[in-house]
Amino acid sequence: MDTEDIQHAVQELENAWKEAQSTQSIIQACDITDTNPWLRMTRWSEYLEGIAPKDLADSVAPPEEKPMDPVEQGVRHIWAAIEQVMRKSQRVVQHSGQVICVEAI
Repeated sequence: MDTEDIQHAVQELENAWKEAQSTQSIIQACDITDTNPWLRMTRWSEYLEGIAPKDLADSVAPPEEKPMDPVEQGVRHIWAAIEQVMRKSQRVVQHSGQVICVEAI
């Protein structure tokens, strides 16, 4: 599988995700039986209640790839740095196993 195939698969997945998200009208606070321990601890469903998923997704959309505005260029660099931290964090959690996840909660 070459890079182009992988990028195409990722794009299809992103498109499917966006379509699924757009069908939801607003975020609703969940019943305690509907969430996992992490969501109960963070209370994200309560904080995000009433927000349309599309608005939430738009607020975290990546900045332009090659912006002309110097401020936007800075935003792009910050975005890239945060993305690297997130990916490294995901790898650590994946390799650490379930025990560390349960301990964190």
